[in-house]
Amino acid sequence: MTWDDLKIFTLQKIFSITGDTLVDNATTSPYLKSMPAVANEALQLLSTAGKYIVKSYDVTQDGTDAGIVQKYDLSDLTTDFYTFRDVYINDGEKYAKTNGFHVEGSSIFVIPSESVGTWTIYYNAYPQSITKLTTGETELALDPEVAAIIPLYMASQLYKEDDLAMATMWRNEFEVARELLFANAPAPSIEITHTYEGW
Repeated sequence: MTWDDLKIFTLQKIFSITGDTLVDNATTSPYLKSMPAVANEALQLLSTAGKYIVKSYDVTQDGTDAGIVQKYDLSDLTTDFYTFRDVYINDGEKYAKTNGFHVEGSSIFVIPSESVGTWTIYYNAYPQSITKLTTGETELALDPEVAAIIPLYMASQLYKEDDLAMATMWRNEFEVARELLFANAPAPSIEITHTYEGW
């Protein structure tokens, strides 16, 4: 789905356009100017509370680093890290899920310096931000079930002053759909530990 698609679906929902073409006029302009902020609100609500955006980052060590442990801060190494999910290791002989690591704080991945291999760290990511500079052709990285309900949230926020009852109805529909998404969302399968026992 593109940013223009999302704007069209929202304008259709609030009765500002009747066709499937984006129109910027005296009626739609105030809504269009407010859309980036409310779209970002919807994306944050969905991607940080159950319907996660899953990405990965690779860490490679050859076992020659000095020190007892090596620390990798995913908040510095990526631009969108939110929380850890699963970790797999390729040690040259096998590729498998691993719990042979620890976490400091909420974002620092810690492994022994002598360990050798490539760790693929799967993490929950923050969504891409939409700004006034985002072009209409920009593809939004949204699962279909997420894309389908974002216009509900956007309409509920944009239409409050026009018709509070309709806005409230759309917000309620959004919340019901969001709860269904969360109920079906798979949970991370690793247990994050915060101590150095049991490497």
